[in-house]
Amino acid sequence: IVINTHQIIDASPKHGVAIQRIRDFFEEVNVADIYRASLTETQQSQVISQAMSYQNRPYNFSFYPNDDGLYCSQLVQLAFANVLTIPQQPMQFGDDQQPISNYWLNYYQKLGVAVPLNQPGTNPHDLSKTPQLNY
Repeated sequence: IVINTHQIIDASPKHGVAIQRIRDFFEEVNVADIYRASLTETQQSQVISQAMSYQNRPYNFSFYPNDDGLYCSQLVQLAFANVLTIPQQPMQFGDDQQPISNYWLNYYQKLGVAVPLNQPGTNPHDLSKTPQLNY
């Protein structure tokens, strides 16, 4: 989420929820899709203020909705909650062969928690379909 011409706030495994220089962000991720919401200045301020209220929280590695931390699309959904409707979806972790892929089974086994299958959540793909966000 862009704060100003030089900074963003993002949730990442490396930094948790943190403000970064835009240049540093793009050096770390190399490629990012950018979406813009058509908002009034008041709405923009609300989104930025809400996003910044989560600063210094850890990253949500479990993707559980009530974790203390936040994952990237969760931060976006919460920050925009008062100005855009971004619905949560039942989270899926399957592949073509099974409802929970081996990747996710191993991932959650290492975390020591159950896979949050069908828990409410967000993901970048679903966020990209939000009608009020323009690529």
